[in-house]
Amino acid sequence: MAIPVSIYVSANCRPHASTNLLLAGVKKWCASSGRAQADFSLVRPEYGKPYFENAPDIQFSVTHSGDFWLCAISTQPVGLDLQQTQPVSTLKIARRFFHPNEVEYLEAHPDAFFAVWAAKESFVKLTGRGIDDDFSSFSVVSGGRIGQALDGTQFRLLPFSPGYTLCLCCRFSAAITITEITEIPNSPV
Repeated sequence: MAIPVSIYVSANCRPHASTNLLLAGVKKWCASSGRAQADFSLVRPEYGKPYFENAPDIQFSVTHSGDFWLCAISTQPVGLDLQQTQPVSTLKIARRFFHPNEVEYLEAHPDAFFAVWAAKESFVKLTGRGIDDDFSSFSVVSGGRIGQALDGTQFRLLPFSPGYTLCLCCRFSAAITITEITEIPNSPV
């Protein structure tokens, strides 16, 4: 059975609004799932994923790129990454930061650079590792495609706005809904 994952999107967001948007998203998620509201005190450990102190069963992953802010919320761990397509030296970057399998894949599929990057970053957000020196130690490419390359992890490249690549990473079958947040709260919800 698929586990629900709600993705909340805000366009033209201000970077300082991220926490307020996260709180607005989790409030909407609670309302839509019939869950009672809680004190959503956000804990940001020095290493690892942020979490809600009084609701650790609510899992989330935040990403922003260009003019968009997004957050995936579920009852299971998730990783979400958005990459805005930009002119960059893709193979030069790949050779420095990516696994050799990914470099080989990109040599044959140069237009897939941002898909590989979004998949890799969504994976480290899922695990809480973050981007570090081990970013090249794992590959999201297997069998000539981006796929279930890491212990059953699913990389779901999702349709999004032109010029952007969006990837959801999880270890379960996901039923995904995407909802826009049109009002950006000025203060925590």
